[in-house]
Order: sequence, then structure tokens, then C-alpha cells
Amino acid sequence: MVEETNIIVHMAATVSFRERYDTALAINTMGVKHVIEFASRCAKVELILLASTAIVNVDKAGIMLEKPLHQRRSYDGQSDLDISEEMTFAEAKLKELICSNASEDTIRRTMKKIGTQRARKFGWANAYVFTKAMGEILACEYRSQLPVVIIRPTATISTWKEPFPGWIEGVNTIDTWVTNYGKGRMKFLVGDTATAIDIVPADIVVNAMLCIVSCHPQGSLDMIYHIGSSTRNPLKISELIHLMCRYFTKKPYINVEGDAVKVRQPNVQAAMASFYELMDIHYKVPLQDMIRHGLSTAIDHNRYYQLKREYNVTVAIAEAYWPVTLFKGRFDDSNMQKLITMMDERDRELIPCDTKFINWEKYLMETHIPGVMEYESREAARARL
Repeated sequence: MVEETNIIVHMAATVSFRERYDTALAINTMGVKHVIEFASRCAKVELILLASTAIVNVDKAGIMLEKPLHQRRSYDGQSDLDISEEMTFAEAKLKELICSNASEDTIRRTMKKIGTQRARKFGWANAYVFTKAMGEILACEYRSQLPVVIIRPTATISTWKEPFPGWIEGVNTIDTWVTNYGKGRMKFLVGDTATAIDIVPADIVVNAMLCIVSCHPQGSLDMIYHIGSSTRNPLKISELIHLMCRYFTKKPYINVEGDAVKVRQPNVQAAMASFYELMDIHYKVPLQDMIRHGLSTAIDHNRYYQLKREYNVTVAIAEAYWPVTLFKGRFDDSNMQKLITMMDERDRELIPCDTKFINWEKYLMETHIPGVMEYESREAARARL
């Protein structure tokens, strides 16, 4: 295998924003290290394409350039980042929990909490982007020895065209807004309605990777490619919310009782502080009042647990995605556009990788939202079996 391999594409990742720190490190960071070690033994290797994420950069405002991360420095530039020390730290914490006979649930929750803490210590929002960033840093150390290239997609959603419109496996990024809003579980959102929500269909990402494999110039100093929409074809958060509301007003979600769920325009907050204030008013205080007055009937219990679930879902989504939904920047894709111009016209038609040509209203209303809700229905039916 090492004698024949010339192209390596590495996409394996855990994409949960709240992944266990040890798991995220093993997959998102050390996975890159293992691929690089394998590639260094391949005599004919021409390209090593690593899939990262554009949101390794979302803490800044303005235009995010297609540039490598600073090696061995935290994102906020305030402290040194030693990846081997992070591995040792995570292993020690896990060993400590095991030796104390902690339950699997305690270990899982603690390692998730540690992931968020370590990420924020070094200037990243969560364990996902932190461990992906460390993977990039490791890869960049080999750029003078190996032909390493990194693609950074923005929030990846269902397919635009291939293998068929609306194909999706798993609910991520804006899909959590779509599903929970449609089901009536989320009436409050955190986001800057005036800014763009950078999304990209999955097949556009795959096509961009094919373009890089085919057209990336050997010996080029460019090693980062953004693939997204905020520069070429921006979709404002306000527009996304409007389309969600239109869709579910026209085609309401039918719950397990067979009732159509009615939605209304969500309350959107532009800061976490004001969001938490609303959570206190609309959820915490009513929940406390219910407990104080007593849950004497089955109806009281159902109302309480329904409101509590709605509160937990709303807060969890806001806390997970605010770095994206409050992000006041756009992703430069100049390197990607240069590659696209190197493709001939027939290839550009066969493997489109420019989000400029997507009609967001048509795609979201006719393809993406129906695809997400169909996936949710399939998963719900499977869970009931």
C-alpha cells in the first residue's frame, strides 16, 4: 500500500460540539497525526487532503483568510499550546476518574466538561473546533516535507443535487434549529439576524475536494481552501428564520398524537446575557412555581416535564451554537475560486463547487427542510421499533 498510494484524503472526525475530550483528541487531533505518519512512508504521495472546519476561526470578526493557524500558540495568543501536554492531561484525567470508580455516566459528563474548559482556556469555543485546530497545527508542521492541503468547509448541510437532493445522515448545525423549531420545542434563538449564516451543501464540499485533488498545483504555497457561502452567496440569519417560519406554517409537523404543531416567529436574541434573562422569565420562574405549588396530577407532571424539556433543548442549542450564530465575519475563498477557474467548463458543470449558483429559498423550502424532517421521521420510527 505504501508503495502505490499517491493521493490521501482524510475525513474521519467526530463533529459533536460537546464530545468527550479524550474521544475528540483521539479522532480529530491524533487521527491527523496517524495519517501524516502513514503518508510519510508513501514514496509516491502527491497530495494529502485533510478535512478540517472553517469555524476554527470564528472568534474573530471581518474576513477570515485562507491562512494556516499559528503553530503552538493559542487562538487568543495569550498562552502556549502544547498538544502532547493536552494528550497527557486528558489521559491523566480519565485515569483519575477510572481509579475513583466513577460511573460511565460520570466519566462521560466529566470528560465533556473538561473538553469545553480546555477549549475555552486556549481561546476556542468547544472541544470540536479545538481538537480540529490542533489537528491542523500538527499537519502544518509537515508542510515543508509533505504536500499537505487542508479544506475548511463551513456548516455542512444536506446535498444540493448528488446523490439526490436533500440526502442527509445526522442532524447538525442549523438542522437543530429546523427540527426543534418545527416540533414546537424552541421558541427562543440566539443569533445576529443581520449577519450571514455560512452553510454549504455536502455535495458541494465533496465536489470541492475533487477539484482540489485534480487541480491543486504541486509546490503551491497555498495550503488552505475555504468552501462556504458567506462571501459568494450570503444568507442572512433573518432570512433563514423567515423561511423556517414559512415552511412550518405551510407544512406543520405532525406529532405522535397526530396533531399539527403550530409555530410562530421565534424570539431572537443578539446576546447570551439577554437570552438567559428570557430563560429565567419564561422557563425557570414558571418551573419553580410549579414545584412550589406541587405536581398533584398527571396533567401537572406532563406540563412540568414538557416545559423543562423545552427549556433544556433551547439552552443546549443556544450554548452549543452561539459561536456560529453570533459570528460577525465571512470566509474568504479566493484560493478555492482560483482552482475553480482552472477547471474546464465541462468539469465545472459535472462537479459544481461554487455556492454562488444556489437559490437558497428554493433549496431550503423544497430540498433541505423537507430532507431534514424526513430524516427525523425515519429516525423516530426506527427508535420506536
